[in-house]
Amino acid sequence: MLLAWLSTLPGELIHSQPELCIFLGHAHFSAGNTDTAEQVLIDAAQTFQASGKNMAGVNARHYLAQFRGLQGRLHEAREIDEQAIEFTGKGGTTVYSGVEYVGLGELLSEWNQLDAAAVEIQKGLELAEAARKYIQHVSFSGCSERPGKLY
Repeated sequence: MLLAWLSTLPGELIHSQPELCIFLGHAHFSAGNTDTAEQVLIDAAQTFQASGKNMAGVNARHYLAQFRGLQGRLHEAREIDEQAIEFTGKGGTTVYSGVEYVGLGELLSEWNQLDAAAVEIQKGLELAEAARKYIQHVSFSGCSERPGKLY
């Protein structure tokens, strides 16, 4: 149903909106069109990062890693997660870094590397908690400061 609706939208609209590209990738994946889903997300990641929408690109790669993990392509998923951690870490984006560390931890648990998985998941949770506290501080203090590098 989502795929049918998204198919009625102009391609330029879908490719200009990160959320729509990700929804399109999910819709194709849910419909069993895994090759198309992967290509949509790869194209989205490259397009968004080339246009300066870096976190939208990271988000698309995150879902690509999840899809590959669901397909049993765990080494490919790990590579994508590690690249995202490196990219988001350079930009100081704690929320996205946290999400990627948790994803990496989930993959490590699939290989029964439970101690290493726990370390990665803990890193992710700590980064997410730090971001939550910062946002809460800014919201409640009446600051007009923008969280900038958290997202």
